[in-house]
Amino acid sequence: MDNAPHGCAIIETISFFSLFEYPLTASELALWLRSNHPVSAGDVYRAALQLAQAKGSPIGFINGFFFLSGHEASVAHRMQNFLTHLPKFSRARHAVRLISWVPFLRMVAICNTVAMATSNQESDIDFFIVARVGRLWLVRLLTTLVLQIAGLRRHGRRIADRICLSFYVVDSALDLSDMRLLHGDIYMTYWPTQLVLLFDEDNAYGKFVEANQWVRAALPNTNFENVLGDTRMIQQGRVSCFLRRMGEHVLQGIIGDMVERGCCFIQRVKMICAPRHARPVENAVVISDTMLKFHERDRRQEFHEAWQRRVKSAFGDGHYG
Repeated sequence: MDNAPHGCAIIETISFFSLFEYPLTASELALWLRSNHPVSAGDVYRAALQLAQAKGSPIGFINGFFFLSGHEASVAHRMQNFLTHLPKFSRARHAVRLISWVPFLRMVAICNTVAMATSNQESDIDFFIVARVGRLWLVRLLTTLVLQIAGLRRHGRRIADRICLSFYVVDSALDLSDMRLLHGDIYMTYWPTQLVLLFDEDNAYGKFVEANQWVRAALPNTNFENVLGDTRMIQQGRVSCFLRRMGEHVLQGIIGDMVERGCCFIQRVKMICAPRHARPVENAVVISDTMLKFHERDRRQEFHEAWQRRVKSAFGDGHYG
């Protein structure tokens, strides 16, 4: 048992997911365990179960789920919440089918709370989109127009079950390590491992995983497989494939560069004219030719501090640190 997980790692992991009332199965706890070395799922389960059965333990175990003590209700909440999120996943897949023809689109994934089925009925659906390098502004303009016309894009007060197009990167800038907050960012550490992949062209997701191996320094067991991502990808139709390839053929080279500059100009003018809001943390809003990120209500710092408080509370008696 030299490689057995320390109780600290188990509590830290469960504490993070407790922020979203998300209890973990043994396999999930092993997958997302915060540790400095890989640990087998069996060792994680045995160590966590032993800890949960200890008197005054900061974690509990019910019906196959580990949770932070005092959050027993999260077990029933998670089981019920999965079913209530099915319409959101269905709507997201429909949206991706509509934009799958967009030239130079390389990847689309659900991210944030909907990706883990921890949002509520009034929540929107966040997309993470990868475009080919040099065509970021074109991809953003076309995806925005298509989903706006289809009545699926979030805007104004129309939020519930709408698609939030707030995070784009190009396929040459997939490493997100520089997006972490300087003073700790537990949320961003887990974020790359929790995407629900819906669309993948030219192995963009494989390149994303390769570019974000820094995650393994804190999560050595992760394989970047979201529990909800196994059967969510759309089947691309022949028409959408044909349109995308034709569009890419026409919009390559000088013509495509001119169109890209035009798309960039139009959108930058709109961004300049848009009302400005407070930016709570660094990297909340990024506007460049390789990344477009509009998270003005970025809560990563809030999550990190709340996680630290829960861990500190769990270690309050000093028996599990």
